[in-house]
Amino acid sequence: MRLFSLTAERTALGGDAAAENRAALLNLTFYANQRPLGMLVPAAYQWPRPLADAVGLWKELADRG
Repeated sequence: MRLFSLTAERTALGGDAAAENRAALLNLTFYANQRPLGMLVPAAYQWPRPLADAVGLWKELADRG
């Protein structure tokens, strides 16, 4: 899972492993329960949203293979 790969990368660069894993699990919990991060971090409502076009492009490329 990419989320925990990122956690491992950040820890390898000197990050606090416990804090990185807590953040990853919290993020996963909000995602799994379909809750916006804005409930915890109101500024998250202003963060850019990933575009659906990227997913569509990935699917088209995957279908070619």
